[in-house]
Amino acid sequence: SYSERQNFAADTSRMVGFLNALIENQKVEKPDISVNSTHLYNGMIVGIKKQYYEVHFNQDFSAYTLTPINLVNNNIELIDKE
Repeated sequence: SYSERQNFAADTSRMVGFLNALIENQKVEKPDISVNSTHLYNGMIVGIKKQYYEVHFNQDFSAYTLTPINLVNNNIELIDKE
């Protein structure tokens, strides 16, 4: 159901799994990655080095696509880089 998918995506351990996959797939280091959320959702923004992407997931969050985007405001404040 939709709410089960929402609960799955809200689980912060899912974010860790996504970030680990992103690091491996993009061949970057952990400090090169930043995100605008602590849980997975369609349309979230991820920064990889100096480029930003909008993330879209398939229905069960087992696959994703990255679409390059340009930010209106480039003055981003990083809250926690871990």
